[in-house]
Amino acid sequence: FRCGRVWHETYLANPVDRCFYCKHSLHESIRRLTPVTILAGTNRNDLGEYRPGLDATRLFGVHHPYVEAGLAKETVRQLAAPVAGREQRRN
Repeated sequence: FRCGRVWHETYLANPVDRCFYCKHSLHESIRRLTPVTILAGTNRNDLGEYRPGLDATRLFGVHHPYVEAGLAKETVRQLAAPVAGREQRRN
């Protein structure tokens, strides 16, 4: 999937808010392909940090199911561990 985010002029300038431009480009590209709800892997821990990409997600109505469920990073990792283990065994 190519969305051109690494070629965006502002992103290449490497500003402190470069994540905004990256996420904006990503979600804009997804939105062009489909009207369905976009989901992101943001978790509760991310909300206490400087995350300019979250501003871009709001512009596109991106949902954050882990945040909505109140899940922190460690809980997400624990829930993913059995699936990650199956994937490693396949390879």
